[in-house]
Amino acid sequence: MNNDDKNKMNTGKGDHTRTKEELEKEKDEIETQLKRYEKVPDFGDDIDSFEEETEEAEQYSAQLGIRQAFKERLEEIETELRKFNTKE
Repeated sequence: MNNDDKNKMNTGKGDHTRTKEELEKEKDEIETQLKRYEKVPDFGDDIDSFEEETEEAEQYSAQLGIRQAFKERLEEIETELRKFNTKE
């Protein structure tokens, strides 16, 4: 196996081959995004109208879904990176 083969891996998603560097870059980007969604939004301590409370809850729910998608992709990337490490 030459050096180019060590730095590239088929991710199993079609014919696209990703380099270790591409995976590490994507991992860093996802970790940055996860930090953005880390905090629970401050809904305030006043009592909002029912519509405002509902909107805030929906926004938070959407944030949780986005965060979960990022976590799942991060796990996939880490699995792919481990495969690189075992080949080295």
